Amino acid sequence: MSQRHSQVGDGRFVRQYSYPETTVVAVDVGGAATVDTVDQTAIVVPEDGETFEFDLPGESVSATSNNGVVVVEVAA
Repeated sequence: MSQRHSQVGDGRFVRQYSYPETTVVAVDVGGAATVDTVDQTAIVVPEDGETFEFDLPGESVSATSNNGVVVVEVAA
């Protein structure tokens, strides 16, 4: 497993974990949020904040939001 950190425009940290068959991208949004993906971009709409987006390393397989953490799985 390899790990990489980056930031989106509003200072949120994006963590990327690469495994042999998948890559997982996680962002702590601090509360409830909705996530959607278009091509290689994730769009996050927090209930109490501004919409933001971040690039993905490929097409998403799944995207979920649970307990304030957005998780997007990308096929390797």
